[in-house]
Amino acid sequence: MVPGLSVPLEIKYANASDLSALVSIEIRAFPSSNYMRSTYKGCDLLAAHTFKTVSSLEYFTRSKCHMLAGIDSETGGIIAYSRWTIPAMYRFERAVDTSLSNNAQAQMQNMWAYAPRIGIGSAFLKWGIVKADTSNARIYLEATMEGVPVYLKHGWKIVEEIQLDYTERGGEGSQKFALMIRDPQGTGL
Repeated sequence: MVPGLSVPLEIKYANASDLSALVSIEIRAFPSSNYMRSTYKGCDLLAAHTFKTVSSLEYFTRSKCHMLAGIDSETGGIIAYSRWTIPAMYRFERAVDTSLSNNAQAQMQNMWAYAPRIGIGSAFLKWGIVKADTSNARIYLEATMEGVPVYLKHGWKIVEEIQLDYTERGGEGSQKFALMIRDPQGTGL
């Protein structure tokens, strides 16, 4: 259990059978982003969910990809997730899971709403920060501008901001992202 959170949370490796729940969380976390509106313009929510679920299966075939699920300790439900890619040179590979359970597509019941500002994002960041600092490794990420404050709080610096113009590809509007680096600090958090 992760101490200091207002909900009892355990961080565990996700399985391919959890993918439908993870995609549901992602879709609910960014419902009004220009990315979601432009990429899935005119798509039925179920079709977008199915597409994202199938296209995300590849993450479970990469030993350097770490898909983590935040499990509510009281209910057993998945309430958050994160994905980390750690280069093989740091020796944090995991066993590759290439199987998909029969009910992976049927897990759309019990979709969880996004739960901001209760410390779940920071708990996931700590998982990767400890590994990076232990290995004296730099961490790179691309953040929405809404996410920048939490990354700054944990030692990231903005190295560049980019503006994506969705109208160039038939979408609507634009969105700014921050490219961020966190240099190793040697001590974890």
